[in-house]
Amino acid sequence: MDYQLVPFYFDSPLLIAAVKVYTHVWTYRLFGESVEFFQSNALRPDFYGYVIQAAGQTVGMGFGTKSEPGQWWHNKVAEKVGSQHPALQNAWVLVELAILPKYRDRGLGLRVQNALLDAQPYPNALLSTQTDNEGARRFYERHGWTYLHPGFAFFDGHPAFCIMHKHLPEKVT
Repeated sequence: MDYQLVPFYFDSPLLIAAVKVYTHVWTYRLFGESVEFFQSNALRPDFYGYVIQAAGQTVGMGFGTKSEPGQWWHNKVAEKVGSQHPALQNAWVLVELAILPKYRDRGLGLRVQNALLDAQPYPNALLSTQTDNEGARRFYERHGWTYLHPGFAFFDGHPAFCIMHKHLPEKVT
């Protein structure tokens, strides 16, 4: 099967297609709230988003933005690792990456991840994933991500998320 990697933006119909994948994979997420979440991120500095399509159907997605002081996620992580931690300087955060279950184990998540990391301009990449999501953790470990923090709950009573970091080669301009 031929897979196409296509960028999406704030006003792109593909943003809605990405949300559909996201809410299918994370079934506890509400569609309307997720659209707002995606759109608010799409307006942030250095937003990059991609969907992966098979025969015109969106089967995976990923996006991220610049990570900077004042952003909720950045501030929560800085509280745990220190605001001056080198990994938080000149950093980009991979906010979401999801592939529909029947399309996993085909290298599609890696294609989306690599396209996003290649597009963004910073030497540090960050992400968070649930500590009990062993499949995601193995995926990121296999592809060079290391642990910046072993895990904490962003909200009381919520699951713990580990914070991962990847140092990227400097871009040649």
